[in-house]
Amino acid sequence: MTHHLLSMATATPPHAITQHDSAQLAFELLPPSKPDPRSLAALYRTTRIRSRGSVLLEQADDTGSQQSFFLPAMSADDRGPTTRARMTQYEAEAPLLAEIVATAALEQAGMLAADVGHLVTCSCTGFSNPGIDLALIQRLNLSAHVSRTHVGFMGCHGGFNAMRVASGLAAADPKAVVLTVAVELCSLHF
Repeated sequence: MTHHLLSMATATPPHAITQHDSAQLAFELLPPSKPDPRSLAALYRTTRIRSRGSVLLEQADDTGSQQSFFLPAMSADDRGPTTRARMTQYEAEAPLLAEIVATAALEQAGMLAADVGHLVTCSCTGFSNPGIDLALIQRLNLSAHVSRTHVGFMGCHGGFNAMRVASGLAAADPKAVVLTVAVELCSLHF
């Protein structure tokens, strides 16, 4: 018996920054021994990314993009906010994005939260305990008996592994409904 991908949804933070402004912001935050601004601008330009969503932006409009999480580096040893500060921000921001995208995916599939028997979550940019999986169970009102698997700290290919887990669960039980949610907040790790 085969299994099917019923829907796919995406969500982004409420504010975004243009790639040009992102390069300028990056330059402003680097330590005093900064690279040539033209080299940094060229690096950002060659990615062909037009804009970047970020949970750190406090506003993004004609007055520019504002954030206060990262401060300009005072020395070459300045590594910015601590891992604890980054994970606290992740824990505050990730559940809402996960809820938005999971709700959209369920609606597109014509499924109810009660239909979900397996929840697979994935992130390489953050960790919280209890995890984002438990936050989703509470926010979506999933069954307390839903099986949970978290794929973490695998880098960019973690999403593929999360899909592999979901595929294995669906193959093992053709009637299974598996919800897979990946949340990446890369701007926490500038």
